[in-house]
Order: sequence, then structure tokens, then C-alpha cells
Amino acid sequence: MKFYTHVAQWGNQLLVRAVENGVRSNFKVKYEPTLYVPVQKDTGWKTLDGKNVNPMKFLSIKEAREFVDQYSNQPWLVYGLTNFPYTYISETYPKQIQFDSSQMRIVTIDIEVECENGFPNADQALEPMLAITIKTMILDESRCGGCMTIIMTEMMFNTSNVKLSVNF
Repeated sequence: MKFYTHVAQWGNQLLVRAVENGVRSNFKVKYEPTLYVPVQKDTGWKTLDGKNVNPMKFLSIKEAREFVDQYSNQPWLVYGLTNFPYTYISETYPKQIQFDSSQMRIVTIDIEVECENGFPNADQALEPMLAITIKTMILDESRCGGCMTIIMTEMMFNTSNVKLSVNF
């Protein structure tokens, strides 16, 4: 079984996290993207509105971006997705991906803030932060850190069998 857990563009390369046959790996990809340009003849490639296009392969992400920038005043002359992590995923994993969630590191992050002035707006971050809790799903373990002195009772932690370490 082969699947990815994350793909991100970093400059002229893609950073990939993947699992293959139960082995996790991190690696860099020198990706060669494909964009499409309009042509008169039938090439077998068409745009969503039925125009003929021809694939144009680039040796690097930088080269493809420069090509797109060159035609920024004439965007109808360049077709294709320029979010290259998505095109890499589509090319590398062309069929339905079978993920194995037991092979993934999944965490939830909960940030608690004061709410004396009503429910806080996350975009503005005006209220003081009280605590951050991170829970790992596979290990069923939580870590909590806080910025203020608080009094905790044993009852606060007896809601599940989750291991919890607290740092203040």
C-alpha cells in the first residue's frame, strides 16, 4: 500500500511525506510540471470549453512559473493548474488512494482563550491565551500547556482514559 500524508511546495521542489508498505518516508521531488497551450489542430487534449490544447512540459517549477508570468497579460494563452502539489498528487496517485489511518500521525490542537468580551474572533487574537492542548490520536495521549496559574481537580481528567501531561 502506498499513499501520501502531505505534499508542499518549497521553492523549486516539492516536499513529500508518504507511506509505502508500512514505512514512513520524507523526501524531496524535483517536479517537472505540465501546462497546456492553445493550438489549432486536434491533439486529443481539450479545455473545459472544448478548445484544442497541447501539453507543454517544463524542467522545473520555476520555469513553469516564469512561463505563466510571461503571459500574465494574456491568461487565455496558458491552461492548467499552477498549484503544483495538486498536479503531483494527481500524477503520482492516479487512482483512488487507499489510506491506512493507523499509519498516519493525526493530532488535534485546542487553544483556549479568555472570553470575557464575548466569543473571540480568531483572526484578531485580542483575548489572552489560557492553554493549548495537543492530542495524538494513535497514542491517545494529550499534552497541555498553559500561561496562567489555574487550580485543577482530579475530576477534570476523569472524562476518559486518556493519558494527560500538564505543563504550566
